[in-house]
Amino acid sequence: MTIFPNQRVSVAEPLSMKLFAGDVSDLDELYQPSTSKQAVAADESIQENDEEVLEQSAIIDPDEPVDENQSPNATTKRLRPVEIKKSTKKHASSEAKFRSFEINWNKLSDNVVSKLNSLYEFKTENPDTSIPPELRITKSDTTNLINNIVDQLRAIDTDIKASVMETVSKQLISKFPCLEKVDDDGYRNGISYIALKHKMINHNAYLNRFRKSSEQSTPSSSRGRNVRAGTLKSYWENWKKECEKEVLAKLRRDEPALLTDEFLEVSQPFVRYKLNYTKDLAQLLLELPVLRRRGLLNYHFAQATGICIEDLRKYYVMKRSKIISYSETASRKFVKLCNESNDLEVLRFLASLVGEKIGDLIVNKEIGTRLNEIQLETSGPLLVSVGKFLFAYRHTNKCYMGQNTSMFYVYADQARVTEGTADIICAVQDLMAIHYVHNFKYMKLASKFLELLQQYFLKITPSCGSKSNAYRVGNQQRVVQKVIDNLSEFQ
Repeated sequence: MTIFPNQRVSVAEPLSMKLFAGDVSDLDELYQPSTSKQAVAADESIQENDEEVLEQSAIIDPDEPVDENQSPNATTKRLRPVEIKKSTKKHASSEAKFRSFEINWNKLSDNVVSKLNSLYEFKTENPDTSIPPELRITKSDTTNLINNIVDQLRAIDTDIKASVMETVSKQLISKFPCLEKVDDDGYRNGISYIALKHKMINHNAYLNRFRKSSEQSTPSSSRGRNVRAGTLKSYWENWKKECEKEVLAKLRRDEPALLTDEFLEVSQPFVRYKLNYTKDLAQLLLELPVLRRRGLLNYHFAQATGICIEDLRKYYVMKRSKIISYSETASRKFVKLCNESNDLEVLRFLASLVGEKIGDLIVNKEIGTRLNEIQLETSGPLLVSVGKFLFAYRHTNKCYMGQNTSMFYVYADQARVTEGTADIICAVQDLMAIHYVHNFKYMKLASKFLELLQQYFLKITPSCGSKSNAYRVGNQQRVVQKVIDNLSEFQ
């Protein structure tokens, strides 16, 4: 039974109420026992009604607001307030949306796909032959291919992460291996997919250019954070502050005959510690002059990069005649080489191809200059030539010859960090070893030239970062990559 606040309830009055109201005329009538069944039923119904009234009165709270929607006496009824419940369902992340994405090859241009297939067949059948012009993939073909793939991605979502672009670019390389860059030695740099990834990122960013500025994040750049690019992480983790007395004594003796492979392996952790945590390089070399030795530097370079520094000379000797022949086809602004040109002139020509001067990397000093008195305007690293070159010119500008009478040293932080050499190629090897062992960035004035030596001769192509601060697209310096492509395609 439901009782509402404005509703009256009729309940049979108990005997006590009757007596109080005077409805009983005689006391005998009050105490007279009832033998009829009706009297007993009436008493039970009265008792049940009393209990029900007590229960309902206990349930109803006079302070509780009245719900007029349930009251039959309410003249108006108002709507209940709308309760908004937030969904607990999480939206799929950008990576989850593209997790199972695969390129629809049927949507690509038939012309581009047929070119790629023809190029792949030609490279498979003729691995050592230059690609004919009609089979080469043009810039417009690559742009058409990238734009089509980005459109497929944007059909799912316009907010596409770089990791998704990288996965898709790897799909493209695996489908068409001919898109991967290969130099004239057959070396694959392994980072061709990164160039494709950045092309996708740039095109998608262009299509999203009308987004609000608040939605676009500003990338933070740190110009010195990639100083260890191209090296192995395990090399930098292998350092130790403690050193055995016998090993330390041999290091202080500065005798090249003691620098065996076993000794270099044992002393590597301590040497790495000294190079990492000694701020004054000149003081460190005064304490341990053995750090200038070429054997020690070359060993640490191999441990840091996994590449032998002598590979630079090996590939240079293989390509020297090709570079001289290529200079004949270069434009008039470049000095032509001849078979009598020395190694320095070949390096000078390579530097000019990337728009730099090798003179910014070499400082000339007169004969008789004391090595400990040489002061440079920059911290380096760079080469110091003590001596002179005797040059001979031809009026036809066909040959630029010179006789080397100099000794080359590498200087960094106003200190001599290598032993001398009269061979310019050996000096360049020392310079590259110092950059990686002592953890230096490339000088701005010669960064492209050093990166050309790094990629074309040493085959060091890091997938992330660079020792050069030159502007990069797709993790590649475009001028350097263009020179490598031109030299590789030249026959």
